[in-house]
Amino acid sequence: MLHYFANIITYREGVPSRKRDCELLLVQGQPQAEHNPPGPWKKIWEGGRPGDKDERYRLYRRTAR
Repeated sequence: MLHYFANIITYREGVPSRKRDCELLLVQGQPQAEHNPPGPWKKIWEGGRPGDKDERYRLYRRTAR
């Protein structure tokens, strides 16, 4: 959806051949369970789709290299 609507190309961190050194990291999870990514990341946004109580998105920005 990010690519289709905003022309933002995303890369899965779990696929080594597609991994990039990005400034932003989007994490999909559950509202009750926040798992901060390892490394120098700061959460800059959190949200979800209206009416969806089981899914949460968190956006992190890299704070250092």
